[in-house]
Amino acid sequence: MTETLWAGVSGLLLGVSHLTLGHLFMLAIGGLLLYLIPQNRVTLRTARVLSAYIEAPEVRKFPQDQFKTFGQIVIAGIKKPRPQLNAGTLSALEKIPLTELQEITPGELLFSIPPVPKDFFIRSSEITPEELAEELPTSSLWKELHLGPLLQKDQAKRVIRPLMPPRKAHLAMLIAAGLINNQILEADGQRLLIKGTSKKVTDKFEEKTENGIKITEKERIVTEINAFDLNTGEYLQII
Repeated sequence: MTETLWAGVSGLLLGVSHLTLGHLFMLAIGGLLLYLIPQNRVTLRTARVLSAYIEAPEVRKFPQDQFKTFGQIVIAGIKKPRPQLNAGTLSALEKIPLTELQEITPGELLFSIPPVPKDFFIRSSEITPEELAEELPTSSLWKELHLGPLLQKDQAKRVIRPLMPPRKAHLAMLIAAGLINNQILEADGQRLLIKGTSKKVTDKFEEKTENGIKITEKERIVTEINAFDLNTGEYLQII
């Protein structure tokens, strides 16, 4: 389970994965974080983020009948007015994986959260293209004097002519990036359907040393530009 649930820029953030820590900016100042995580998965990064954003977090383990299955704990606390690393809190959170934690009991931890704002809403972190299209016109970037008109649908389709004609290397990069995939190029009666790809490959090198064989791996990007001759049906690998 890796979902994160939040309510607008709200007073409550409930999370069950490391992705939750990236959503802390959506939690209102004074808002409550409830962070569920297996005890042995609390890392230094987790401790640093929580100690910087959360004031005096409380840590409890699940009731024993539930804890023995997944080893989950809950870290609860109120968001600070501004991020500031706390050495004492950081030290305590770092030791969680090796600490015998107190079991949580009903009604033990009580918190007050900020009032619900007028634009309160609950939604998934996934945004559909339709939702994005509705949200974009409200962006300040959309209303910017110079960029705004370029983002309009009818303007986005305009052909942009560069000041200098692109060289062969420039065209190869555009094709490999997929920007002109499925385009038909015609010249001297020949018609080619273009398709470009870029993929990462790993090269291995072996070297004999005094301690044995040393293996080194290096990654590189391989660019391929392929074409399909629409006249003959021949498949061509250009690069």
